[in-house]
Amino acid sequence: MFDFCKLSIHIRLRFQLLLLCFAVSLLGACSGGLEPIPETRSAMQGVIRFKNRAPADSVQLLFLAGFPTPPQVFPNDFFTAVNNRDTLSLFDRYQAGADSIIYEARWNVRRYEYLIVAQFIAEPTITSVFVRENWRVVGLYGRIGNSALGTPVEIREGQVTRGIDIEVDFWNPIPLPSE
Repeated sequence: MFDFCKLSIHIRLRFQLLLLCFAVSLLGACSGGLEPIPETRSAMQGVIRFKNRAPADSVQLLFLAGFPTPPQVFPNDFFTAVNNRDTLSLFDRYQAGADSIIYEARWNVRRYEYLIVAQFIAEPTITSVFVRENWRVVGLYGRIGNSALGTPVEIREGQVTRGIDIEVDFWNPIPLPSE
């Protein structure tokens, strides 16, 4: 015959053992207490200010792009930056009509020798984006005077580099260093 008393003791022991395992795993997971989580994102932040706004229909695309070396063959080098995820589209925020854009770019951890805002001025098609004349550099980080060179930016692991502000002037495009 089946003994119910032994079964209930057996079930109680299993339940107590399961409860003990749960408590031990819970205590082991809480070794750090309520300490703040350290900063783990790698990014840069700044403000892009528009000195002279272009008519909305003359800006087809607008990107912030970073290059580890100054681009030699634009727009081909630009598409390398896109593939490396070193670009940030600004188009929608520009179309909203603000005089400035606050941004955060979570790009690769590296040194960027050349940080630009690039404007596309033609109707975007599969072939038109590869034509140099359809692109204009309208902003450059750290530009001094009429120079085509800017200031490098370093994005470090687990840090946010702040204060990377860029002035964009659609009426005075910037030549590329290769031009």
